[in-house]
Amino acid sequence: MIPITMAIIGAKGGGKLKGFSLSLVLVLGMAVTYTVLGVVAARSGATFGAFAQKPAFLIPVSVLFALFSLSLFGAFEIALPQGLQSRLQGNGPRKGYLGAFIMGLVLGPLAAPCVGPIIGTVLVGIAQQGDAVRGGIQLFTFALGMGVLFLVVGTFSAGLPRSGDWLTRFKYVMGLVVLGFAAWNVRLVVPEWANYGMWFVTALAGAAVFGAFEQADGLTGQLRKGFAVALVALAALLGLRAVETGLDVKLLPAGGAVAAEKAPELWGSDYEKAVARAKAEKKLVLLDTFAVWCAQCKELDEKTWPDPQVTAWIKDHAVPVKIDADKDRPDLAKTLQIRSFPTVVLLDGEGREVRRILGYQKPAEMLAWLKQ
Repeated sequence: MIPITMAIIGAKGGGKLKGFSLSLVLVLGMAVTYTVLGVVAARSGATFGAFAQKPAFLIPVSVLFALFSLSLFGAFEIALPQGLQSRLQGNGPRKGYLGAFIMGLVLGPLAAPCVGPIIGTVLVGIAQQGDAVRGGIQLFTFALGMGVLFLVVGTFSAGLPRSGDWLTRFKYVMGLVVLGFAAWNVRLVVPEWANYGMWFVTALAGAAVFGAFEQADGLTGQLRKGFAVALVALAALLGLRAVETGLDVKLLPAGGAVAAEKAPELWGSDYEKAVARAKAEKKLVLLDTFAVWCAQCKELDEKTWPDPQVTAWIKDHAVPVKIDADKDRPDLAKTLQIRSFPTVVLLDGEGREVRRILGYQKPAEMLAWLKQ
């Protein structure tokens, strides 16, 4: 996109000040596109956030990013149609501010594959909050941050380094990052053996990117190859774990640590009994609604609920209950108007809602919310 941007702002003439001003207008056009996206995400409410967590959304997105990574590795080329490239670089209104603004509106969506991992997380958060003004401001700010590169390109285009081996290596590294995102994105919604298998492929690709199969010249080359060899060893371990979990066999030696005694179960699974118990003990009901496909629900279980301070508060003030409101209790989800997961609700002993919070929360954030 760098040559396209240079063509749009007319970097060959007008000086740095003109280049900066045109670049700024172009970035503002991009910001308008992303601001609208933020408002739409907020207006969609929790429905957007729920859909963005489902395997039906996450798996195709990860497959798409895996294809993007293959393109960056050189398997095939993703490019704009030749006619559009020619129009943008040669025949468009390159020096007009209106032209720069309009092309900024277009470049926003074109840049989406580059920022997909980040923008996806931001949009889910905005959708869960449901605040259109805040969502618009967040995406406007995001676009301004992303636009810094375009400002630099437009202002100092004459000083850009020429393409060469560094650019090819950089593309490979970015391909590895995108491939890693594809694996990370579905880590909580695929079987354990598939998770290990995806990271095996990623580590093996990283070994190739950093030159495990190339001749090392000089200290830098040797250090790079040493890192690549370490990635090969990691890939071998991940591959063995994938086989172990997939075929239920033991190939690696078991650890020597003695398993700790399992703590008593804190969470119940019967909502009506939890309400009755809370009324009798004059406590609150802490209802954690989840779905089996929900990645943030698993993060809540792994990172937040086991926290000692959070657990202590729950034991002293609430009767905790976990409900699969997507599969087992859709009636409860309808009654409490739960549209995304995880949704954590505090209720009194009569079953009346006190307050709720959406999405994954860190232990400190959850504790502060509980103590409100």
